[in-house]
Amino acid sequence: MLDAQCTAPRCFGPAVNGLLWRKALPGEKHQNQQLDTTPILSILKFRLKPEIDMRDESGSPRKIWDSTLKYIRFIPRFLAVEWGTILHHHPTSIFCLIHWDSTASWYKFQYSSGIHPVMMVLDSYVSNRCAKLEPSCPVPLPGFDKAIVVDVISVIALTEYTLSPEDLSAFEERWKTLVAAITNSHHGLQHSTRPVEELCTSLHVLSSTVSRKAVQLVAQSVHPQNHHTAPPQQEHHSLESILKVGLPRQCTPDLANLKQLVHETLRNSREDARRRTRLFPAPSQSSTPMHTKGHLYEGNAYYAPNRLFGNPPTPINNHNSVDIAPRIYSHLKEQLSVLQGFVQMFWARDAEKPRNIAIFTVWENVQAREAASRNYRRILSDFVASSIYLIGPLKHQTFLRPPSNRSYPFPDRKGPYLEFISYYVPRGAVQRQVFEHAYATITNMTNPHVQEAISTACIVWTGHELWEPDVVSDVGPSSSPNQLFTGIICWRSPEARKEWYQELYRLACFSYELFGYKVDALGIIAAGGIESRFVEMQPEPVR
Repeated sequence: MLDAQCTAPRCFGPAVNGLLWRKALPGEKHQNQQLDTTPILSILKFRLKPEIDMRDESGSPRKIWDSTLKYIRFIPRFLAVEWGTILHHHPTSIFCLIHWDSTASWYKFQYSSGIHPVMMVLDSYVSNRCAKLEPSCPVPLPGFDKAIVVDVISVIALTEYTLSPEDLSAFEERWKTLVAAITNSHHGLQHSTRPVEELCTSLHVLSSTVSRKAVQLVAQSVHPQNHHTAPPQQEHHSLESILKVGLPRQCTPDLANLKQLVHETLRNSREDARRRTRLFPAPSQSSTPMHTKGHLYEGNAYYAPNRLFGNPPTPINNHNSVDIAPRIYSHLKEQLSVLQGFVQMFWARDAEKPRNIAIFTVWENVQAREAASRNYRRILSDFVASSIYLIGPLKHQTFLRPPSNRSYPFPDRKGPYLEFISYYVPRGAVQRQVFEHAYATITNMTNPHVQEAISTACIVWTGHELWEPDVVSDVGPSSSPNQLFTGIICWRSPEARKEWYQELYRLACFSYELFGYKVDALGIIAAGGIESRFVEMQPEPVR
C-alpha cells in the first residue's frame, strides 16, 4: 500500500480532550461535500510497553485489544480492520489499518474513544493518520485475505513543499508502474526484500522521504456485523454481578456531543444526591483533606504501621436462637492472642448472609505471620474439628496494610460497612502493572474531585500492598496460576451501595466511551474471576 502525505506525520496523545484523537476543526468536514462519500483508511501506529505480547491470545493485553476492536466494529459504517506487529521493532510496535466507507464515518471514529482503552499498555503516543481511497476500492482491501507479511511504504513530502495536482498525478502513475513491475515478476506476491528496496529507492523524488515497515499480520476471527443491543436493565448490587452480565460495546449515537451529554447526566445524578432523592451523596469524611487520592479516612481510630492482616471468613450454622457468633470470636481471640507477633483481632458479620462471619487478625509483619502460621492453622483446625456450628471450611486470605498515617478501617464500635473485592489476576509483572492501571481508573470514579466521578457514599482504600504476599506456609508455596488483589471499600449503608452500583451500571451502558470500557477492562484483566464480600463490622463482645 502507499500512504502519501504532504506534511510530516503527527502524533496525537491523551492530552487532547482526554482522548487519543485529534478533533476536527468546526465546519472542516463541510468544506467539501464530496468528501462525505470518499472512503477513508485510518493508519495507526503505536509502541507497546516492554514485555507486552499482543500475539498471546490468552494474555490480558490481547483481550483488551480484541475488546477495543469489537467496539470499533460497531461504529456506524465501519468496513474492515487489519493489524499486525511491525517486524524488527523493539519493543513491539503495532500497525493497524481501519477501512471506513466515508469521511463521515471516519469523523465518528475520531470523536469516539478509539483505541483509548488500550492506553494502559502503550509506551508512547499514537500516530493517527489517514489516507483517501478510490470510491471503487473493494472491501476488504485486496490481497489482505491471503497476506501474511505486508510492506507499508510511506512517502512523505517536506512541509515546505506543496504537491501540485500534476505532480501528484505523475507520482501516482509512477507508483502504479513500479508496483506492477514487482507483482508481475516471478516473485509474485511473496515477501521479497530486494524488489521492495528497489521500489523505495526509486521513490526518492519531489524532496520527499520514504520509510518502509514490514508488518506481520495477525489472523482475526470473523465478527458478524449484527446489532449489539444493550442487555435488559437489571438490578446489580455489586461489581461482581455487573461483570458477570457484561456490558454492551455500543457506540454512542451522538459522539460529537458525547462529553456534554455525559456531564449533563452526571450533573443530574449529583443534584439528585444533594436533594437526598438518592442514598449515595458524598460521605461526610470527604471534606477531610486526603494526602493520597482515594485513600480511606478513618478519623482517629487506632493505627498499627506495616502490619499484616489474615482474614478467614467462617460460615456458621446456628441451630439455636442464641447468637453464638460473638462466642466463636471470643474463643478464637483467646486462643490466637497468645501467639508471637499477634497484634489485634476484629470481627464482622456478612451483611447479606448473617450466619457468615469474618475474623480479621492483625500481625506485626510478614515474618511474624510466617513464624506463627503452623500454630495458627493448628488452632483453627482444632476449632473446626470440635465445632458443631460450622457448615463449611474456613477460607484464608492475606494482604499487607498500606504504610500510611491513616488507620485501618476497623473502629471499635459497630460499623462501618466494608466490601472486600477479590480480583484473581494471572501471574506476572506485566499483568500486575496492567491491572493496577485499570483499578486506579475505576477507583477514580469514586473520587468526588474527579470531573467524571459518580457521587458516592464510599471511600476506597488503595495501595500496592493489597496484593496477597507470596507467603510460604506450612502447606507449601501457592501453586495457583493467579495472584490475588483485595480491594477494600467503605460504604455508608447497604442501600447506598446498592444504588451506587445500579448507577454505575446505568452509566456504563449509557456511554461505553467514558464509563463502560473502564469496567470492561477490569473484568478482562481479572481473568481468574472476581469475588465480593460485604460485611458489617461488629463491636467487641461484652464479657
